[in-house]
Amino acid sequence: MPDQSGNDKKRVGTGSEKIKQSSGITHGEKIYCHLGEKGVRGLAMSGYPILCELTVPHMKQYIANNRDQNQINVQILLEIIGELTDTNVISRTSEKEMRWLQTEARAILKTGGAFCAEGLQKVRELNQICIRKNMSPGGAADLLAATIFLCRMETLMERLKSIT
Repeated sequence: MPDQSGNDKKRVGTGSEKIKQSSGITHGEKIYCHLGEKGVRGLAMSGYPILCELTVPHMKQYIANNRDQNQINVQILLEIIGELTDTNVISRTSEKEMRWLQTEARAILKTGGAFCAEGLQKVRELNQICIRKNMSPGGAADLLAATIFLCRMETLMERLKSIT
């Protein structure tokens, strides 16, 4: 919630002193203190631009082009992984591993991603590597869920509007 001036960014920026003094800090708070990465708080403060500018418009486009829903979900997940600084991946592995995962996701997207056989095979291989490394892009998965929810809600609202 913004303070009286409407400046909620200041709260996160000055919160690190309190976080450092706290005994029970979260992985996200540790990452913020060490790397300055705001994680989901930063996304929320900025209005979730990844949802508004990338994932929701892309999902709507893929649906309009009659793509398979599972392939759409995998494609969107790859797009998110390629863009998001996923603090869940960092907390389970390292920032270096998270950057590696971003690079791999982008490379798969360049092959056609989930919309081609080669891309899907590379997704399966990447999944196995992530399992071996205990690397879970949980932040990306959460944003995929939010994307699906928003797209379905928009469709529902359009249907309701058409019957009233």
